[in-house]
Amino acid sequence: MLTSQDQPGYLRSLQILFLSMLVGQIMIFVILWLFVVPPVRPGIYYESFDLIMAGVWFVLQASPYYIVPRLLDTARSKTDFTEKLAAYRTAQIARFGLTEASILICLIGYFFVTAYYLLLGLAALGFIRLATFMPNRSRIVNELDLTAKEEMLLDEAPAS
Repeated sequence: MLTSQDQPGYLRSLQILFLSMLVGQIMIFVILWLFVVPPVRPGIYYESFDLIMAGVWFVLQASPYYIVPRLLDTARSKTDFTEKLAAYRTAQIARFGLTEASILICLIGYFFVTAYYLLLGLAALGFIRLATFMPNRSRIVNELDLTAKEEMLLDEAPAS
């Protein structure tokens, strides 16, 4: 199982949040794949739309590299450990959400507008990239630069 019962509540809650977002995206893809017939590729009129969608995908995939470090700096600057964890959760939600948005935009573009396989491929790359964000204890410790005392508090932190 991906989340075991012996993990601290805070880490487990982050992993549940992550897995719910990942499984939600996979469910959306499966439902669209089974029940929506993509339109026939219409020719040159939608090629600019495909390029715009690919650009939006790129911007949404790249934006966590700009936004999340600033949110992590804010989290690191907090003196209260509970506030630090809350700010870290906000950074993670921003990271997950921006990546998830890029997947959803590509799926909508593929299934409802152009049926261009590039968009389906970009959605698949987004799934793979989102899967690499699985929260774990070492990532939290490294990203927040926790002290030894804070690491012990992390093990006891509630899920709130």
